[in-house]
Amino acid sequence: MTDRYVWLVCDEVPHDVVLLALGPRTLDVVRTVRRLTGLSLWHSKALAVHLPAVILDGVPQEDAEAAVAALREAGATCGPVVVAGRRLPSSADLGGPGEGPAVPPRFTHG
Repeated sequence: MTDRYVWLVCDEVPHDVVLLALGPRTLDVVRTVRRLTGLSLWHSKALAVHLPAVILDGVPQEDAEAAVAALREAGATCGPVVVAGRRLPSSADLGGPGEGPAVPPRFTHG
């Protein structure tokens, strides 16, 4: 029996959606974060308070642009970030002020 190896080529570069500032309508932004991520309201608020925060991680460009538009409509300052060949931070990277690198917090759901 012969083994076959297939190379998968992906033209789509994943994007992160990074929340930079809440703006004047904090509750609207937290509700939008909840709708986009599927997190509870409490976790969405915790994520939105610790800025900058990665709201969506490794999504296609169209989804990232739609999420950025929804967050901006809610009054937030945010943007899509192209992810290319970076390592994902571990829990050891999430230090407090002055401790370790400044890595946005990540919440997983599922």
